[in-house]
Amino acid sequence: MSKILYIDTDGTKGSLPEGALGYDAYAAGGDEGRVGVGTASGTDILLSKKQEVDALENRVDTLESTDAISIAIALG
Repeated sequence: MSKILYIDTDGTKGSLPEGALGYDAYAAGGDEGRVGVGTASGTDILLSKKQEVDALENRVDTLESTDAISIAIALG
């Protein structure tokens, strides 16, 4: 199990070390609550928040089946 060791509380995000988890706790930055994973290339992978996934799921549920298939293909 991993532990989040890096927490951004003042808006000064830097690149996370490879494999490290970071948490954005800076409300004014717009990404509050987002978790990121450091990569070897220095570009962090930002994970979706639960409400973002739920919103997409609700949107897909309201589309016609052909539209949902198109979105699924586009998302990979």
